[in-house]
Amino acid sequence: MDAQINSGFQARVNLMRLLAAGMAVIYHVRFLLFAGYPEVAEKSVALTLFYFVTSLGHEAFVMYMVLSGVTLGGLSMQRWRHGVDAGADLLRRSTWFYCLLTPALLLGAALDFLGTRTLAHPEVYAYFTMFSPSLDLEAFAGNMLMLQRFVVPGLGSNTMLYLLAYECWAYLALAALFVLGKRSRPLGWCAAIVIGWAGSVLAPEFLGYLLLWIMGTGVGWLAYNTSVRSQRRYGLPIFVVGLLVSRWGGAHVEQVPASMIPAARMALDLLFGASFALLTVSWLTAGARRSPVLWLRWCAWRLNRWFSGASFVLFTTHFPFMMFVVALASAEFHVPIGGQPGAVAFAMFGGTVAAIYLYALAFSAVASRLARRAGRTMRRRWLAKAASPA
Repeated sequence: MDAQINSGFQARVNLMRLLAAGMAVIYHVRFLLFAGYPEVAEKSVALTLFYFVTSLGHEAFVMYMVLSGVTLGGLSMQRWRHGVDAGADLLRRSTWFYCLLTPALLLGAALDFLGTRTLAHPEVYAYFTMFSPSLDLEAFAGNMLMLQRFVVPGLGSNTMLYLLAYECWAYLALAALFVLGKRSRPLGWCAAIVIGWAGSVLAPEFLGYLLLWIMGTGVGWLAYNTSVRSQRRYGLPIFVVGLLVSRWGGAHVEQVPASMIPAARMALDLLFGASFALLTVSWLTAGARRSPVLWLRWCAWRLNRWFSGASFVLFTTHFPFMMFVVALASAEFHVPIGGQPGAVAFAMFGGTVAAIYLYALAFSAVASRLARRAGRTMRRRWLAKAASPA
């Protein structure tokens, strides 16, 4: 791929990953502070637009998985096919991953403990029906091993980690394909298929997310290895149609027989994921007719410096912090949970979102420094081991 096209494409992908994480954040904050749209007494056009924009959390999950496939799957596959050691790459990514995940889990558990034990308004946590009261060592170990929804529930209120668990196991399937495939190609394929099959048995919805991740990996493969492109004038309209179908279908999916609801949800996700994948393919032509947008690349570069691993950090940290902030506001200022839209609710919404980003930014600064230090140590040990005589 042309280097300029690649740089513009990567900038768009990185910014869209951050946007997807941000959409998930505002979706969760709105869910906690505002009543559902059908229960809203007065529905203005502006309020309807606000609810529509802040209701795209599930679509944000779909976009995140496709983009993860592009960056994590497609880029890794390109590197491994051109001589980069897959084992060393896996070790490097795992070091970074756990340097951010471990403190995120510990801080999240601490916030949940304080929120449920010391504040006078535990109904905030009861309002979130997926809250898991278990904060013991078994739950912590299961979450550290990325077994959310496969074997264990989320740790406390940090249930959104299931998306990262699905991402992790999809990546492990790809890594198994390459690492074990060096010894035997059938062995590599068998290992990847077994991981995908086992995950789908333990958590049936994993299959849909795995297919979304594979879609993204396919986009990455097209970007690096072919000249296949999609016209930009088709990508955005198809994406908008896919988004509207996803929203309409999601609102009416309960009308199908109960036994068919999971399959219907998966079909909607795959349809929307395919429309978004087509949009990402259309970004590949961005540099073909004009030079890459310099401000776009500058924004992506600055964000990476200021807010390293932003999308990952937001997903791992925002939910426990959000629950604690809202519980604290309910206890101290009597802010209602799931109330009617009003000036106080909107002020609380904006303040909570801003606080989440500041918290995530501070967490990223500290945890990323730890990750870089640990990464340098692991790299030195790996190189020393590789240089030592057999």
